[in-house]
Amino acid sequence: MLRQSGGVIGLTFLLLVALPGPASSGMERGRGYQEELRPTDELLEQRVKAALAVDPTVESFEIVVTVFRGSVRLNGAVDTDEERARAGSIAADIEGVLEVENQITVERPLVSTDRSDAEMRRQIVDEVADAFPDENIDISVEDGLATIRGAVSSAEARGRITEIAFRAGALLVKNQLAVESE
Repeated sequence: MLRQSGGVIGLTFLLLVALPGPASSGMERGRGYQEELRPTDELLEQRVKAALAVDPTVESFEIVVTVFRGSVRLNGAVDTDEERARAGSIAADIEGVLEVENQITVERPLVSTDRSDAEMRRQIVDEVADAFPDENIDISVEDGLATIRGAVSSAEARGRITEIAFRAGALLVKNQLAVESE
């Protein structure tokens, strides 16, 4: 035992030896500590939803995200295989996600239209300009596929613009709008 007046060093030494460390049975405690550092399911769900909402290629309002013990399940319907794959990739890239079960389906519209691409584009441009006059948006339509590029101020605006394109008769909408940070 160490000797010093007051015995403080000896007491400190005993406390340090008594605490479990990596070489003792404290390994179980160490693993539990790492699990405590993993984000909660609620936090992971929020992070996945936020990442999907800001991605310009994914229409996140059609995707339902659930998380259980670090595993993410994606459900819902999107317009393209690329959008489905991108949603799964985004979820997998979130720190703390252990696995992703992508159950999103691709549902291409079966509606045919007798409207020309030019008519559809004109209607989309007019409605978007009325609803979002301050947004920077480029719209093209080819063979019934409406492609929307640019930037908008919110995820809600992004979703509403997609709806406008479908109402105008687009068979498919490729929404590549970025959501600018508020």
